Amino acid sequence: MHVTHLTSSFPRYLGDFHGSFLKSQLEEICKYNIRISVVFPRGYQYIYEPNLILNLYPFRYFPQKLETLPNEPLYTISRSKVIQLPFYLGGGFFKTIKIHADVVHAQWAIPMGYIASISKNINKIPIVLTLHGYEVDFAKRFPPILYALKKACNSAQRIICVANHMKKDLVPLGIDEKKMEVIPLGINTKLYNRYRDSKYHIKADNSKLRIGTLSSLVALKRIQDVINSIKILKNYDYELLIGGDGPMRSSLEKQVRAYNLKNVEFLGQIPTNQVPSFLSSLDIFVLSSYKEGLSISLQEAMSCGCVPIVSDSLLAHELIIEGKTGYFYKYSNVHDLAQKIGIASKNLGIGTQARKHIEKNFEITKNTRKVVETYISVL
Repeated sequence: MHVTHLTSSFPRYLGDFHGSFLKSQLEEICKYNIRISVVFPRGYQYIYEPNLILNLYPFRYFPQKLETLPNEPLYTISRSKVIQLPFYLGGGFFKTIKIHADVVHAQWAIPMGYIASISKNINKIPIVLTLHGYEVDFAKRFPPILYALKKACNSAQRIICVANHMKKDLVPLGIDEKKMEVIPLGINTKLYNRYRDSKYHIKADNSKLRIGTLSSLVALKRIQDVINSIKILKNYDYELLIGGDGPMRSSLEKQVRAYNLKNVEFLGQIPTNQVPSFLSSLDIFVLSSYKEGLSISLQEAMSCGCVPIVSDSLLAHELIIEGKTGYFYKYSNVHDLAQKIGIASKNLGIGTQARKHIEKNFEITKNTRKVVETYISVL
């Protein structure tokens, strides 16, 4: 079987974390003797790296130095960059129809599901569509986006939802519930395990409470809330480790200096192969985003035995069972976040329960088999 995989997020250079979760899943799928061709936007950071397992087809849509859309969610694109969208859609469409596969699997309805729906008019290849969280909620606010989402869903033979709540969101839109199934992406729990043999542990002061976060440093991630909550925790001996990079880094560093916080360290972008050791060095992992799907980074942190503390604006109720596998705090309420950090610091054993929950429900090998069965069902 040959599957064309359309995705807007995929690693573009060695160590890039964008779409690394998807790369892991595709490599698992290949173990079932399935050939995978990955179609993704090239992007300004793209550097060719040979891949012996996957066939990679990055598509061009603008001069490379200006190709910034792949690293930006659709809802954050500035008006000045909207001009790139027609070329982006065209580039993905023409690359897709050139590949003669048995199945097209699109990640995210917008834009890749829409591209797949248009290409189906020509190549007649069955489509599997995976939805990743809040894109339905976003589409409801913009009629053109909602039209594209419905077209993508109606063109697909099967729709994979990464969480149960997504089925409930789609049914009122008139999407056939019979073609939906819930398959979380999942992670490799053997790789994401707690161990203490890395540089992150060597540098650690084990007497301190180690709090961490790992994400792109952009406005939607609200890392400033984590820093503000740390300011409140005056009576705690802590370290705050901020992994990731992005346009907000300088303003966040300025915020730390203004508060005179001594135990906050910006680590920059952490290479993918070092993420497990970084996460396993933490006691508490904070996810403060405004919106997020069934977060892979949260699953990875839980698998490494961290106690997770998560904004209640996130779609994480299948991961977090309050007081049992982690804690929620009120979105953007830094006092509530500080309180939950204090509670978690006295209940670090919850990290063990968090890992067991991931092992039982979100192991990548179990969920990959379900994806392969979905491919077979549409042929």
